[in-house]
Amino acid sequence: MKQLLPDTGRRDLSADELWGAYGSVYDASHSAGGTDSGRGTLPRVVANMVTSLDGAATIRGRSGPLSSEADQYLFKLLRAQSDAVVVGAGTVAVERYRRVRLPGELAGRRKQAGLGSLPPLVVVSRLLALDFSTPPFTDPPDEAGGLIVVTTPSAPAEQMEAAAEVADRLIVADGPDFPADVTSALGEMGLERVLCEGGPRLLHSFLRSGLVSHVCLTVAPLLAGAQELSLLGPEALERPLRMDPVHLLEQAGWLFMLLRVSATDA
Repeated sequence: MKQLLPDTGRRDLSADELWGAYGSVYDASHSAGGTDSGRGTLPRVVANMVTSLDGAATIRGRSGPLSSEADQYLFKLLRAQSDAVVVGAGTVAVERYRRVRLPGELAGRRKQAGLGSLPPLVVVSRLLALDFSTPPFTDPPDEAGGLIVVTTPSAPAEQMEAAAEVADRLIVADGPDFPADVTSALGEMGLERVLCEGGPRLLHSFLRSGLVSHVCLTVAPLLAGAQELSLLGPEALERPLRMDPVHLLEQAGWLFMLLRVSATDA
């Protein structure tokens, strides 16, 4: 991947440089919100998104067609640097999620960085509208990260029982700010580096709650059309969020932006 910004002469970055460039988002203190009343300091949350040139988050209902080989590498690199990978129930089903596994190179870098075992997959569903007879719930835990399910007291009791049977841990978040409840619960488990992979509505809720410190945005050189789901779903944010660029990379026409959520209004 070539670095376009900051300007370094458009040279290709090494694997070591890529690891350092993205690992830096977790090196600062904590999330954009910093602290939350009654909870103390919340974990740092980094969001990973992919979009077409016209803002679509999917093509024919899935994000896969927007991806590339370089995007998939960064997708795994971000996972390798995290303590937990948070994803919504709809995305788990549509994108056919599995428990987290890493290729040998990234697993080695994670171990060298002292980040411990593989990050758990954290499946978020307010009503537990999940099919527990499919992956990732049926994945064997061998050589894969753990599985955490987060829900609310509104979920049916039978679904809670089913979730408790397949998950390593079931978390019932009952506070007024669901995204903050999720991150607070993960922080209490020592999971301080949280990666949110969507889908759009979950990303929207985390951004709206002020929990996201950085956004990793892949822009595919594709036009999808207005029929596709937009990057943050159908709802508008209460106010636009300003993003400050950290770096811009390019590979085969795909652009990879690392953005810091600004402390100032747009």
